[in-house]
Amino acid sequence: MSTNPPEESERKVFLDRGNMRLLFTKHGKHYRLKTVDEQVEVDAVMMMTVNADANPLMRWHERLGHLNVAASKHMVETGKVSGMAIPKELFKKKFTCLSCMSAKAKRKSYKQSAAEKRTKVNYERLTSDTCDMGKYLPGLAGLRYFQLIQDEGSRYKWCFPLKKKSGANANTIRLMTELLAQGQRIKTITTDGGGEFMNTELKLFCASRGIRLVPTHPYTPKENALVENLNGVLVGKMRAAMHAANLPDRLWPEVLPYIVDVDNMSSTRALNGKTPSVKLLGKVPDVKKIRACGSVGFIHVAKQKRKTKLNPRAEPALLLGFGQTSPGYRLLHLRTGKIVETRDVRFREDITVGRSYINSLLMGQQANYKQIPFVPLPVEYVATESVRSSAEQTVAVATTQSQKTSCHRKRGRKTRGINPNRKRLDVSKPELRAAVDEGLLLDRLDDNAEQQRQPLGSKKMVSRFEDQLERHDLM
Repeated sequence: MSTNPPEESERKVFLDRGNMRLLFTKHGKHYRLKTVDEQVEVDAVMMMTVNADANPLMRWHERLGHLNVAASKHMVETGKVSGMAIPKELFKKKFTCLSCMSAKAKRKSYKQSAAEKRTKVNYERLTSDTCDMGKYLPGLAGLRYFQLIQDEGSRYKWCFPLKKKSGANANTIRLMTELLAQGQRIKTITTDGGGEFMNTELKLFCASRGIRLVPTHPYTPKENALVENLNGVLVGKMRAAMHAANLPDRLWPEVLPYIVDVDNMSSTRALNGKTPSVKLLGKVPDVKKIRACGSVGFIHVAKQKRKTKLNPRAEPALLLGFGQTSPGYRLLHLRTGKIVETRDVRFREDITVGRSYINSLLMGQQANYKQIPFVPLPVEYVATESVRSSAEQTVAVATTQSQKTSCHRKRGRKTRGINPNRKRLDVSKPELRAAVDEGLLLDRLDDNAEQQRQPLGSKKMVSRFEDQLERHDLM
């Protein structure tokens, strides 16, 4: 047996397929396909040689910076350029450029097939998703997330604020149990692949009741686009409502359910103008009891809770939404800071309460204020001039009524340390608007504003702050 090594030509084998050639090199008794270095991101790219002289389309494709074939064809047929000669029959053949496939790769557009069209049958398919409001934006009780569940057929939706994402599992099971108990037929529930959904408990629940649990592919929100897009829509509406009433960010877990309830009673183009409530429940929603979020309501005080006959029969509160445990409204009590639900309430939709007072109320520091600072709704930088002037008169009337019925002041008591001839702050200046928004100045807009609010610091601090404003020509 000869021990001489084979010649160089015997160690190589070429495999030709049209204009493609593959090179195999012999190593021992085997031939191997040569690949690029492992450091390249592409796992294995075959060696390919193209006879550019025999394919002018490829040559012009490279010359024109890997221009797409449709544009090249248009240039040749219309004569937009001169000196570009490509046989027309080449445009009829399939053209592939591996460089373009690697460098220009994009995700495939998610077009719904006939089998993936939106269902129009109620409860047939539910979709669910969770949204993180951010670690720097915790709501009341430390709520950071919210979960949305939407019925695809009716576009009706349910909302659940959460402390942790893991709570979404229990909400999903609870809602489906209620729907199944009502005799509804749920065929499919679509979620992302998060652990709050893809867990043993939810899988067993769905399997035992014949419900398909369909997770979406990783990083493919388009497969769950209906509820994914809904997150942004509802958060935008919530942001607008809180902005109009200048509510603190901590109240978002209370405002979001209100937005969801109102959205269920609003017409949508997806249902040809119908409301989700009509599509799902079969009855026209009654919207005459809806009131503006952030407006002031006066809660009736039961006779048994009034100590004397001279105590007020109603106490002020801030509307946050609709009752969750019983029919009625959900409000923030402006004296105690507690969340209450009641049906006996009358509203003033043209006034709200200063943001700084609400922040103090949520922290239990409302004692620093002698009176509740009412302000017009919408707030100054949102309302038009006509709305603003009318609202200021309303606030002045509400302030006068509050002074007459207040039990915190005795008749004849004089306010010390306040100059009645002092120049009033001009809140129409943009410099002071920003200060008002931050709670640095008074929230009241009437002439007796300073008398109605106890400053957070001493009166000396307020006087020093006003001196600084005078030096900057803001007063």
